[in-house]
Amino acid sequence: MRIYNNGLSSQATAYSVNIHAVWFDILLSMGRILAGILLCSSIAVMVGCGNEAGNSTGQSMHTRYQQTTNDALRQWCADCHAPPLPSAHPSTEWPSIVLRMQNHRVVDGLEPIPKQELDRIITYLQTRSN
Repeated sequence: MRIYNNGLSSQATAYSVNIHAVWFDILLSMGRILAGILLCSSIAVMVGCGNEAGNSTGQSMHTRYQQTTNDALRQWCADCHAPPLPSAHPSTEWPSIVLRMQNHRVVDGLEPIPKQELDRIITYLQTRSN
């Protein structure tokens, strides 16, 4: 097997080989660093999504509250329209809007929203509005 060095001296060829070895080591180190970052990130996500004490489903109380409120919005609002986005109105307007919708339900002969559900929906919309 014949090796061509393209007219370079043996010192230049050795230098070229060393540069390639250095770059290979750098890339290998970067790969290890990235793998470490990925591993740590994965662990952090798994720990963050872990179960709370007494909660076998893995959902936080906030997540469960948000889900049940979203379910209430879908249940009560969907009789007439799509559930509203909290950002559609300022927080100060939500109580009167929800009470107006409650009035529409009653006038249209639909079941009124129970007081507890009504309060929860208003609070949910107010806390998430802009």
